[in-house]
Amino acid sequence: MKCSYCKEPLVRTLSLAEILGLVSIPLFELCSHCTQLFHQIDPTTACPGCGRDTSMKEEPGLCADCLYWQKRYPTYSFKNRALFRYDYSFKEWISSYKFSGDYQLRGTFSERLKRTLSQRTYKNTLICPLPLSIERQKQRGFNQVEGVLLAASIPFVPLLKRLELAPQSGKTRQERLLMPQPYVLAVEKAQIKHQSILLIDDVYTTGRTLFHAAECLRLANPAKVESLTFAR
Repeated sequence: MKCSYCKEPLVRTLSLAEILGLVSIPLFELCSHCTQLFHQIDPTTACPGCGRDTSMKEEPGLCADCLYWQKRYPTYSFKNRALFRYDYSFKEWISSYKFSGDYQLRGTFSERLKRTLSQRTYKNTLICPLPLSIERQKQRGFNQVEGVLLAASIPFVPLLKRLELAPQSGKTRQERLLMPQPYVLAVEKAQIKHQSILLIDDVYTTGRTLFHAAECLRLANPAKVESLTFAR
């Protein structure tokens, strides 16, 4: 078995449960070195709105970005959970996976994602990865979020369709915030009504994309819409 990031041979002792076949051996796993490259965000010390790592912040509460969204959407409670800090190591990973097209890297965080989504909080929740436009999907060859979900064997439902708009990568913060609604529903409203929905995206940057997606879904009167991103 090889590390799902650096591809070096992975040597570890199997647990008794794995030896007896009581639990399956993970298809994807990080070596100890690569595990230390990525800094996990503790949800108990993160911003309760967007999941940003605020462990060094003196006072708890919403960050400046979330206060902006709270003012813009005063009646809407939105919650994002982020797994990792968007730091140098994460940028290197997403550059190789998403922009250079190294699809083998889809399993880098699959076990971490699987553990998170197995929590009772997400029971009976529709998992919805944010879609790419048809043109972007054709250029890249895969949806980077769906790739990670597939590697983690997590069922998902494509509830949204993305319109053919310019991609966000390369845009300034202000340009991102002014981006028009890029999504439409891909299913009947009855399929969403009274359901709990969890949007999945790779990186929470300004939050604009996730709020657009949530706005679109809320037209169908779901019970709850939250999100989870690989990094913040």
